[in-house]
Order: sequence, then C-alpha cells, then structure tokens
Amino acid sequence: MDDSPPTVAQPILYTNIGYGQLSYDLGYARFAWLQIAHYTRASIVTERWSNMHIEAIFIAIACLPFKRRYATAKVVRQPNSDYSTHVFVKLQSSDGTIGWGEVPTDDLQAIHVCNLLTKRFVPSILEKSEFESQEALAQLAASGEWGDPSFRLAFASLETAYVDLIAKRLNVPASMLLTGKCVGQTPVAFTVSLMSPEWIYDQLSELERPRWLKVNLAGNLEEDLERVEEVARLHPQAQLWLDADGGFKSFSEATCFLEQVGGVGNVALCSSPINGGSLLALQRLRNKSPLPIAVDSECITPQDVTLLAHLCAADMVIVDIPKLGGITAAQTVAQVAIAHGFELVVRTRMSTQVGIAAALHTFCGLNFRVGIEADGLQFISAPTASGLQLQEGNLTVSKRPGFGIEVDEAALRELSAQTFEVP
Repeated sequence: MDDSPPTVAQPILYTNIGYGQLSYDLGYARFAWLQIAHYTRASIVTERWSNMHIEAIFIAIACLPFKRRYATAKVVRQPNSDYSTHVFVKLQSSDGTIGWGEVPTDDLQAIHVCNLLTKRFVPSILEKSEFESQEALAQLAASGEWGDPSFRLAFASLETAYVDLIAKRLNVPASMLLTGKCVGQTPVAFTVSLMSPEWIYDQLSELERPRWLKVNLAGNLEEDLERVEEVARLHPQAQLWLDADGGFKSFSEATCFLEQVGGVGNVALCSSPINGGSLLALQRLRNKSPLPIAVDSECITPQDVTLLAHLCAADMVIVDIPKLGGITAAQTVAQVAIAHGFELVVRTRMSTQVGIAAALHTFCGLNFRVGIEADGLQFISAPTASGLQLQEGNLTVSKRPGFGIEVDEAALRELSAQTFEVP
C-alpha cells in the first residue's frame, strides 16, 4: 500500500466550526472527518488512515532557566536563580509521527495541569484512532470547566500537540489546516524588562533597529515615564507597546500616566493598565486615554469580546492560545474581535519555540500591526526546541510539516522536574 503523504487539495478553513458557549458542540468532531477526507481526496477515509491511533503520550513539567532578568509589575525573576515552568505534551501515532504542544505556567498550576492531562485527557485518547480522538476532544471540550485556568491550559497543550501531529501526518504546514494560508512575516515585539533606566542601554544593545519594543511597566508614574523616555531615545524608530500588566493601583494613576506618556516617542498602545474585572473603569479610562488600550484578562470568551465592544471599553484584544484554552478557542475569540472592529495583539508570554510557532500558524495571514510577543526567545537560556526563522526582527511562518519545530527531547528530559509516559 502506498505510504506517501496525501495530495493537498484546497483546504477547508479550520476556523469554520461552532464554538458556542465555550464548547465545541458538534462542529469540532465533524470538521475532523471533513478536513482529513478533503485532504486525502476521499469521501471515505482509507483503511490506512482509519487504523492509525495514538500509541504513546509523554508529558513533562520542565523548568527552563532564564538567561537574564525578567520582570513585570506582577512578577520579578532573577537570572541563574529562577526559571520558567512549562508543561510539554508529546503525542505519537502508531506510524511514528510525533506532535508537540507546550504551555508556560507556574509551579503549582503546572501540577494541576499535569493531573488533568494524566487522569482525564490521556485515557480519553490513548489507543484511539485519530477520528475517535477528535470525538474525545470534542466531548472533553463540551463537558470541560472552561472557567478553570488549569483546564484551559491542559486542553491547549493537548490540542496544540494534536494539530501538530495531524499536520505532519498530512505532510502540510499547520497553517494550511488552520487558516488555509502559509505565507507572511510577523514582526517581533522585543521586550524591555522591568529595570531601572540606567540598565536599559545594556539590555537593548544587542538589538539592531527593532521595529517593535514591548516595555514592561511597574505602575509607578515617575519611574515608568523615565523608562519609556529612555527606550524612545535609544530606539526612536521603534514602535512602543507599553505593558502595564495591571500594575497601576488606581484609575487616577493610570489616567495620569497615559496622558503624560501619550506624546513620548512612537508609543502605539498600552495593555492592561489596570487590573481586570472592572469593565466600566476600562470604559472610562479608554475615553480619557490618548493611546489605544489593549485588554488581556478581560477577554476569555467570545461573549467577553462582545461585551467589551458594547461598552467601547478597549481598542485592541490580546489573543493568547494557552490562556484562552487552545487553538480553536483563540481563533474564535480572534474572529469575534475582528468582527467587532478590534485590532489583535498576539501574546505568547514565556512560550518556547513550540508555543510561538503554534501562534504564528494559528493566526497566519492576519497581518498584525503590532509585533508578536516572543519573550521565550529572549529570556530562556536553555533552548529545548529549534526551527523558528528570525530575520531582521521578523518571524516567518515555516513551510515544513506541522509547526516546523524540532524538539530536543533529551534536553527536555534533563530539565524536567516531573514526567509521565504511556506506555
């Protein structure tokens, strides 16, 4: 029997599925059959494909050390004495194809995510055919606790690995499955960590004329203004994304800062100036701000986006695959945001190349104005994956099968605090 990869036909958009009240309803499972049948040019999947199943699963909680100081208003980490915690998932099919997924998290949450994966998710898909696995994922999504951040992270890691696996099986880039496109470059927003102005020069000296810089803020009016002015002086050509991370303690402090920083350099936006939860406060702040406001924790569901649009409480919506609960959830939120006229900003937090590549493929072709956050490339000193193409401040969507990323499993195992493996 011919084992060559299937011929690629015109793709069906992965995003054309019903998400509803944060559940996949029937669209997810039905789509899997249609998509793979379409790619194999067959109305009925051949025996060779239907007999394939998920043969092995590897899950790891990895502690990846930082190579330089990283800090925001909510978290301060020191180099060589701290690390970034990640949950990695590897799925292997019976023909040896491997798919990888990954989410950044914290120590305690990583344990919850790993428990969910091992006790609920793994039994649902192990030794199941790819189509049975799709149905299992749909059932997990439909019955899942989407209000639980750990559930969203667990589902995101598994779904990401599954998409990577399916795309590799079909011998196509994941973006072809997810968007029907495999073109384009996305600028990177390099991060200026929370440091005193006198240290900013050393931090930025390695960057050659970046197009975008993300400046972490502390929530201190005078220090933050000085920090932004110094960054604007050192890189006047760069567009600045100010990330307050909810650091300003009051509405008045945030308003005062935004009014003063609005005329500094090429400041393009400010994200999460105040803690999420008060949409009316965001509405008031946006009405007074000379800068576009981007929201993060306030947008978890499509319904949140609709409410934001109704209140005119923001200008941009931040999409974050792990935080939103996976690729499908993130695409759904993105589609609703675009429909309401919001601009999109892609956040990957401290994701490794696996998570960053997943974001590039998921949102391929959307032509983001704001650079994609890629803190993992800057701050993690132990690379466990490779394959991203970074040239002149831009990341290029890989045309290799899957996400186009190679994971160094041996290095990952050395850095893992806990692993789970079946069989």
